Amino acid sequence: LFTFAQKMVAKTLIAVLVIAAVAACALALPRHKSFAHVLNERFRHTERLMAEAGQDPHAGDPQPMWFTQKLDHYDPQNAATWQQKYYMNDTFYQLGNPIFLYINGEGPMAPKVVTSLQVNEYARMYGALVVALEHRFYGDSQPFPDLSTPNLKFLSSQQALADLAYFRQEFNKAHGRDDTKWIVFGGSYAGAMSSWFRLKYPQLVAGAVASSGPVHAELDFYQYLQVVQNSLLSV
Repeated sequence: LFTFAQKMVAKTLIAVLVIAAVAACALALPRHKSFAHVLNERFRHTERLMAEAGQDPHAGDPQPMWFTQKLDHYDPQNAATWQQKYYMNDTFYQLGNPIFLYINGEGPMAPKVVTSLQVNEYARMYGALVVALEHRFYGDSQPFPDLSTPNLKFLSSQQALADLAYFRQEFNKAHGRDDTKWIVFGGSYAGAMSSWFRLKYPQLVAGAVASSGPVHAELDFYQYLQVVQNSLLSV
């Protein structure tokens, strides 16, 4: 029979082993990555396979385009602007059909987002134009040369949603498509953004497709802050 002291030692040893096992599992987990980063990793893997097979992995990739975006949509006295990257694929587009706007989330945007995702299959079905807009402060869409705290105050979902609204309005003006219907698409954080965009700007978009979009507010969502940190560190 175990004495009381032996039982306490055994319980302490078990607790230490459990803590060690949990710590080992935590260290084995991959770093938190954004949906955009996961897509980019898959794109790069496909490109490597194509290159190994002697194929040009960038054949058919669209060239980046640039949109003059407002820095602050909520301060009419702030006239500062910056250049926001977007891609366009008109392979299947038929005049008068809808425009599918793909919202890129918290990470750099690859040209294959307008050629290799499910949204492009929908574009094939409906003869739609596919446009993708890179999120402010990620990838090449940098309003400032550094990520200082005063500059990061302009990194918010509210400003990003307003970016989409302004882009959509100016795109229609530039291309003379005031009657064209727009549908927004996004995954994960960008999936939530697509829903928010439909709710906040119902006059600008006819529908929204949200893939794996978070639907429940979570207090102290530190895991997502790790995703944002990793994405910003990659700039």
